[in-house]
Amino acid sequence: MIRRILFIIYQRIYTLFRSIRNDQFSHVLMFHNISNENNDITISKENFYKLITKLNEEKRICKIEDLKYQSISKSVVITFDDVFQSVYVNAYPLLKRLQVPYLLFLNIKMLDKDNYLTTEQIKEMLSDSNCILGSHSINHIFMRNISEEKLQLELLNSKKFLEKKFDVICTSFAFPYGSLYACSKKNIIQASKIYDYVFTTINMSFDGDFHNIPRINVNNNCKFLKEMIK
Repeated sequence: MIRRILFIIYQRIYTLFRSIRNDQFSHVLMFHNISNENNDITISKENFYKLITKLNEEKRICKIEDLKYQSISKSVVITFDDVFQSVYVNAYPLLKRLQVPYLLFLNIKMLDKDNYLTTEQIKEMLSDSNCILGSHSINHIFMRNISEEKLQLELLNSKKFLEKKFDVICTSFAFPYGSLYACSKKNIIQASKIYDYVFTTINMSFDGDFHNIPRINVNNNCKFLKEMIK
């Protein structure tokens, strides 16, 4: 517990220092639940629509790979973790209508479970080229303390499963939990040998390192949302 608290303190100091130049860079946004629930992984449908509509009007939304070929200033990448049923019900209609790109990070054990996306829903979303499928591991566990062999299985087997089941090329991986406490630098290096894009949940802007991509957790109370729809 003490070790985890120290990691949390270090991460907050680290992100605070890095956030000084936040407005100069792109942001990778992380969504989970789009509903009226009240918790730190949820954004209301109303706020989600306001945010996405404004970002789209400003032509800021792009795919992660686009950042290799254009200025990273002010661009925004949309990602979803886990993925909840509310993403299909409340987010997908707007994303489809506006034709904005987004990344779904699927955890294998959650597929077809209650309150999560079904195989058929994902296939429907993937029929649009703006939807990209990435791995969120098999078991949604903390990676820092597992063996290299077990991590390799989480990384590689999830990729193989997604590519076979959905007939896609899976080039992106998002660490479950994704904090400095949840995944180590060694974990990130190992993931980078398999995936072109590796994502964490460290709350700061993107500075150009595609093998350590931080993301802003967007909920009803986050600073980014409040600044965008004020």
